[in-house]
Amino acid sequence: MKEHSYLPGLDLVRISGILTVVVYHYQVETAALGLCPVQLFPDQAELVQVGVYGMTILSGACLSRQEKNRTWSLKRYFAGRFWAIYPLFWSCFFPVFLYSDLLCGNNRNVASWKILFSVAGVDGYLQSFTPTFYKIGEWYLGCILFLYALFPLFWRLVRRRGPFLVLASGAFIWLVGPFLFDPVRLYPTLAGQMPLFLTGIFLGWFLPSVRLLGMAAGLVALVSAFLGGAAYWTVTAAAAAVFALTFSLGQSLFFGREKLSAVLRWLSHRCFGGFLLHHLAITLAIIPFLEEVPSTLFLWSCGLLLLTAGSFGVSFFLERLCNRVVRHLRQGTVIKNPF
Repeated sequence: MKEHSYLPGLDLVRISGILTVVVYHYQVETAALGLCPVQLFPDQAELVQVGVYGMTILSGACLSRQEKNRTWSLKRYFAGRFWAIYPLFWSCFFPVFLYSDLLCGNNRNVASWKILFSVAGVDGYLQSFTPTFYKIGEWYLGCILFLYALFPLFWRLVRRRGPFLVLASGAFIWLVGPFLFDPVRLYPTLAGQMPLFLTGIFLGWFLPSVRLLGMAAGLVALVSAFLGGAAYWTVTAAAAAVFALTFSLGQSLFFGREKLSAVLRWLSHRCFGGFLLHHLAITLAIIPFLEEVPSTLFLWSCGLLLLTAGSFGVSFFLERLCNRVVRHLRQGTVIKNPF
């Protein structure tokens, strides 16, 4: 992608979404043990849903914008997704699997063939259906991988019929979803995330123009809340509006400012690694630390800063290591943020 086509608003959406997830998990995990002296978000569940839905929109938008400007190649697409995701994912998963399952003997009752789910990165998503060797990535990684697998079909629809048909398809799924499935349980599912992914594909075609759709989504969210519609409709519409607002804010604050944009891009490139690592860091490092010190707001906040900086920092070093290995296996390939 050429430098002049860089849109800092996309990076701001990515960073804000990941930070929302990190803070949410940190607050939930520490509160469960009585180590959280403050509740940052009164409605934390809905807030984190808005952040995650926004990342799903972002994923569709980035893929759409990228493929719009070049000739479609199925082989190149899947190769790009593979190298962007799996080297870093495996570098995080297998050391933990080696220690937890092979050395310590955890998950002895899980069928050994189910390691294939972990190798594919979908073990967190499938864990709600069957026992797996899940360690990192949670349900969201598996869900987004399934959406990536479906993207060639969606993109063929865009190339043949145009982006508005994809938006209409997403709107249809969004409308009927709460009638076909339990709306409370739609959030962590492929059916629940797909309308946002399709909306992202539509937006990616027209970036950087998103303000009009953001205003429309905000209006839909307000009307849905006022009429007592399904929470799924309200939260997803709000996520689209927040996506447009955050993107516009990023464009206003960072576009044309090279030094600030460089910092934003550095943080954005660490988001996938931070997403993979933060939950491990909470349970293996931060919580043991907090259990040994007084439960104060200052120390709890220090734990959050350490968690964020540590996750992004370790992600940076793992990415450099993976890039060196990947260059030997595939000359010229560099790991990029998959979200």
